[in-house]
Amino acid sequence: MAQGKKWDDTMKEKVKVLLAVNTPIKDIASKENLSESTIKMWKKNWEDDGTLTELRTNKKEEFRELYINEAKEIVLLANQRIKETIKDASAAQAATIAGITIDKMRLMLGESTDNVSHNGLNIIIGGHVVNKEESK
Repeated sequence: MAQGKKWDDTMKEKVKVLLAVNTPIKDIASKENLSESTIKMWKKNWEDDGTLTELRTNKKEEFRELYINEAKEIVLLANQRIKETIKDASAAQAATIAGITIDKMRLMLGESTDNVSHNGLNIIIGGHVVNKEESK
């Protein structure tokens, strides 16, 4: 490769995107037939002017949205499967499903998922017995 060769904007943008998603410089150099020193120079320039950080932020948001949408689909499929099979589940399996479902619901509502139950005059929190009078 000739010293001082000018690369077009399309190549530079491609390299910037690859860097933004944390592709190793060595891999980019090999795949795009660039020198590692050229990529390092571009990377430093983009870090200095903030464009690489901005692109990384944008890519993270794209991936976040993608994974949230994928997670929603998986949850819907899992819920459908649970509804179809829970009637045939053992009591222990049904209790586990119910417990997990309640915990997830509490998390989504911003509530505690600590184990809190009442035992006569005492309260059991996370396996520790607390007298109701002491907890006031």
